Amino acid sequence: KGSLFSYDLDPEAKLEAANINHSNFHFVHDNYRNIHLNFSDNSIDGVLLDCGVSSPQLDNPERGFSFKDNGPLDMRFDNSKGLTVSDWINKAGKKEIMDVLYTFGDEKHSKLISEAIISHREKYLIDTTSKLAKIIEEIYPDKKTKIHPATKSFQAFRIFINNELDEFKKSLQSAKKIIKT
Repeated sequence: KGSLFSYDLDPEAKLEAANINHSNFHFVHDNYRNIHLNFSDNSIDGVLLDCGVSSPQLDNPERGFSFKDNGPLDMRFDNSKGLTVSDWINKAGKKEIMDVLYTFGDEKHSKLISEAIISHREKYLIDTTSKLAKIIEEIYPDKKTKIHPATKSFQAFRIFINNELDEFKKSLQSAKKIIKT
């Protein structure tokens, strides 16, 4: 009897949703922070937020979310607008890169990585996932970690470029307006 409304910025998610043929399923190509625009106050029973990157995004090298396969350094959920990580990383200052790495990736080597990025981009454009991963891997002091040295950095850049934490806060505010009390 219920209805499911799915919000997603990813154009590929929109294509996948078109394959779901059920009268109670509705796809909205928008940011989930805007759910309050389609419902009146106190009108729905619940909200489920599935935040962050998805497997299809990680599995597609052209989306630029993963360092496992080479692709353009993008990482935008909606790849039709906004800055790519490449656009940003090739212009950002050392302190800004360092702050993003530390704040959104809890990267303890943020200063070292930031310096390596700045040094590398003086000679070469950082425009692919492999280039960025290699820069980080080559200077990373903890060679025997369980995770790839670029994991936290890629996470940090993705969260930053998509403004994920602010979007999540806004979505909670939107949900609070429309969930029945």
